[in-house]
Amino acid sequence: MYDGNNPKALLSMNLLIDGLIDLMNERPYEKISIKDICEYSGVSRQTFYNLIETKEALLRSCIRNVFDEIIKKQTYEMDANMSILIFVQAFYENQKLVDCLIRDHQEMIFVQVFIASIRDLTALFEHKDNQTSYIYYKMAYYAGGLSQLLFWWMKDPKRVSSEVLVEILKGLDLPYFDLTE
Repeated sequence: MYDGNNPKALLSMNLLIDGLIDLMNERPYEKISIKDICEYSGVSRQTFYNLIETKEALLRSCIRNVFDEIIKKQTYEMDANMSILIFVQAFYENQKLVDCLIRDHQEMIFVQVFIASIRDLTALFEHKDNQTSYIYYKMAYYAGGLSQLLFWWMKDPKRVSSEVLVEILKGLDLPYFDLTE
């Protein structure tokens, strides 16, 4: 996956990501080829393979972008409730992608990327004395539970608003939501 800062490469990567999401709204993920993505995005296959290895890697990049935005908004001083709100809002703002993942049974890729993103997020919450108080375990538990709850929420035809969902999560008052302890 491309991780440089060349403006043309970044533009191509964004076109590929947007193209994949748009195509996933038209048809199932399994029926989309790299050729389809390149044609739709106006990016050559050679450029595709210079930037990314596979269609799944591109899907993982789509999802990783969601988590990168969440991580940018997190701070050490932030309480768990604000962290939950940021996550729910990001999930809802990317509803188009999430709905496609659910429809195409690709939720596990989302969860895998979420868990991989934990390392970045956890670095914000590490204690100054380098004692993490088992925060990696807490974050893995948090990631699994929260992602499954959010998928359930997105599948519910009578889903509550994102604000109500945040209130429900706050009301759980589970110790693993206190990420700074």
